[in-house]
Amino acid sequence: MAADLRDYWSDELLAGLKRDPADVLRDVQGGALTAEEAKWHCGVVLTGEPGELRVDAGATEELRAQIRVAGAAPGGA
Repeated sequence: MAADLRDYWSDELLAGLKRDPADVLRDVQGGALTAEEAKWHCGVVLTGEPGELRVDAGATEELRAQIRVAGAAPGGA
């Protein structure tokens, strides 16, 4: 999976990884981001139906770790 994530590595993503997942969830609930944007721009995995979204802490932690590994891999940022 790390090879695929290298395509998404950027300074914007690095900044997004530093955001608190609860803040990202609020942005999605407020319409500033989609759940897909939260995942690929901030490394935050949301679950549930619209209006009842919640942060999947375990999946978020795992995705963020994979993104960091991809960024440190040869060819990553």
